[in-house]
Amino acid sequence: MDATPPSSHQAPAVERPESVSLGPDGDDSLRAALDETGCGVFWLDGGLNVVRANAAFAALTGRSRAELIGASIVDLDPQWPHGSAAETFEQLRATPSTGHATRLLRPDGGLWPVQMHVNLMDLAGHESLFGLAVDTSDRQAVEDALRASERRYRAVTADQTEFIVRGTPDQFVTFCNPAYARLVGRGDPSEILGRQTRDLVQEKDLESVNRALESLTPERPCVDFENEVITPEGERVRVAWILRALFEEDPEGEPRLREYQCVGRDVSESRKMQDALARTEARYRSLVEDSPEMVCRWTPDGALTFANRTVCEYFGLDANSNFDLHCSLNAAPPAGDGGDSGRASAPGGAYPNVLAKLDSATRAQVLERIRAMTPQSPLMRTTIGCPRQDGVVRQLEWVTRGIFDADGALVEVHSVARDVTDRLEAQTRIAESERRCRAVLDDLTEMVNRFRPEDGLITYANRAFLEAKGGPDEEIVGRMTIYDHLDPEATEYARTQLAAVTPEEPSVRALLPLPGPGGTTRWEEWTNRALFAPPDPSDPGAPRRVLEFQSVGRDVTVELAVRNRRKERQEAVRELEKLTPRERQVLRAVATGVTNKVIARNLGITERTVEKHRGASMRKLGVRSAAELIRAVLAAEEVDDCPPVPAVEVRRSLLDRQSNLN
Repeated sequence: MDATPPSSHQAPAVERPESVSLGPDGDDSLRAALDETGCGVFWLDGGLNVVRANAAFAALTGRSRAELIGASIVDLDPQWPHGSAAETFEQLRATPSTGHATRLLRPDGGLWPVQMHVNLMDLAGHESLFGLAVDTSDRQAVEDALRASERRYRAVTADQTEFIVRGTPDQFVTFCNPAYARLVGRGDPSEILGRQTRDLVQEKDLESVNRALESLTPERPCVDFENEVITPEGERVRVAWILRALFEEDPEGEPRLREYQCVGRDVSESRKMQDALARTEARYRSLVEDSPEMVCRWTPDGALTFANRTVCEYFGLDANSNFDLHCSLNAAPPAGDGGDSGRASAPGGAYPNVLAKLDSATRAQVLERIRAMTPQSPLMRTTIGCPRQDGVVRQLEWVTRGIFDADGALVEVHSVARDVTDRLEAQTRIAESERRCRAVLDDLTEMVNRFRPEDGLITYANRAFLEAKGGPDEEIVGRMTIYDHLDPEATEYARTQLAAVTPEEPSVRALLPLPGPGGTTRWEEWTNRALFAPPDPSDPGAPRRVLEFQSVGRDVTVELAVRNRRKERQEAVRELEKLTPRERQVLRAVATGVTNKVIARNLGITERTVEKHRGASMRKLGVRSAAELIRAVLAAEEVDDCPPVPAVEVRRSLLDRQSNLN
């Protein structure tokens, strides 16, 4: 079996005995020369046994020179190619010298690589064999390493999913991996070896492949190209190849093509994705072109690279212009244009410059803000006045995004703009209208406020409301809620009323008690209108959210007192109607505080009759004393000065009203 030569492939140490006879006619000078040579030297007798050997040969065999004497060369060289002794001499008589590569068997079983040369010598009619053994262990180690590297390379390429092909300059395949063999319908790569590459390429791709091969030079040894391969199953596979040419120098020192090496990969899915992306981009571009908003791109120095139709129509640009050859926004208008034409020079012709129409201060401000963008803050919003092609200045709102490379450098700017002149004017009109409305609301005697539906936080209050609550605007608006001065019962009532609003019935009224001066109760009546969000187009039946409540309120304390006093009077009048006219006449006289005797004299009746009518009135009215009788009469009279209404009575009527609504 094979054995690895000693480390570093150094020849074994040579054993040098004191004297070895080279032969009957040998001399000392020849002996010394053979002992000093690095080649192994030996003599064989007629039986192919070693009769003499130098130290180098002994070292190659791993034996001493004494051990070699009498050893058979066939035992030392298991690959001895000449046969028996008789056959060996017969061959060498025909060819006096022969050589072969072999491995000498060492005592430890190892094999040492050598190049063996055997010569037939005839000295005075005496035939003998003279041999040389040259150590080839270093060369053999290099060859073994190359073969191992080749095996590893082939093992790696065999497992590759990429396609690997090597070929000669005349385009014959010398190697391919299994992946390529499977691609072209050959299971075994050996079936492809020796075939010409043009037999493996479709006719339509031959010209492009040949152009790629012809373009290779020592200065440009690599080229990329693609071709289509149709598999045996009929599938079309798109392959991207990297072709490399290996050159070497010819005897004259000129570069000569030695080999082609190709590595390819299946890019079918990638190309499909790219095609789909291209189609999507085409659709996107059509949408951008037809967008009513202005869409454009430019470089950091302001050079326009793309503008959609809306931009071109607004600024009067040529929609067919090649914006890749345009001017920078920093460029000055050409001479003779007067500086107001908005045009600047550009390579390949004059192209309009959008921002050139802006005044220098505005243009410098825009460019400065663009350059100030960072990858962490790539967006910029700004509204500037831009003149249309007819000279009318309109307000354009720009949303600008910076595009940065991997190093964080700004490479391009994408901008979308729309004309917001009408919107800004409408906002101005609305703001002015709101200012006038606020002035009117502030002068109203009624209390007006707005508050959030979720927590009742007041977002606006007019002067009357602020005066009623006894605080300045900054202490109430944004800080106070509509529930702050209500007791728990009134708070629950107010929340219930507000929760009952709907888009069909957005208004609700509420009568609320609040603490008044001196421990009295004030009553406020509020009309609350809810503002609802618009319906959701995707779900028209979904509940609409309340955005805000707008409320108008007034103090109804006196009004309620008058109302209750009127109610009491009406009830008292109904009670008095139970009496006869004479009894009412007597009762009114009693209410003035005069005696029965005076009443009798004034009415022309007896005092006893007065007492009779007085007693009948008390029974009919259900009173027991003269004081109660007088109060009943006074209750039916009209009184202008009405005291505050007790909170208990109004709250009771309020709760009764709520129960009736439920």
